[in-house]
Amino acid sequence: MKNGSKIPQIVYDDPQGNKVDIKSYAGKYVLVDFWASWCGPCRKAIPEIKELYSAYKDKGFEVLSVSVDTDKAAWRKAMEEEQMPWTQVLSPDKNKTLADFMIIGIPTLYLIDREGKIVEKYTGFSPKTKSQLEAIFKDKI
Repeated sequence: MKNGSKIPQIVYDDPQGNKVDIKSYAGKYVLVDFWASWCGPCRKAIPEIKELYSAYKDKGFEVLSVSVDTDKAAWRKAMEEEQMPWTQVLSPDKNKTLADFMIIGIPTLYLIDREGKIVEKYTGFSPKTKSQLEAIFKDKI
């Protein structure tokens, strides 16, 4: 998937069993965070993503966390521990999700623009990733 192409369809269940459609985020910049409860680097990235969310949520920035957990109890426990203030969904088919989004390791994050197009894909989360996102937000949001 190239920058500028449309993000593949995401319609996954949230913890309450409600369907969440990526299309409902039209008009906002969205960071789609693919993660799992057992992934140490994923968990380490969450406080950094929280900082970005806190700084830019009032300017049209959202986060959608997509878990590739296969153990729902572990997913729920991790969400409770991390207290992420944005929408959480669970992939119904880990392998299909990883293939559809060309994910070779997690965390993988996609920044999506207001039209649902891919701005950038990040494999892993680092200080460089955070500064790149902040630079984009300063220009766009």
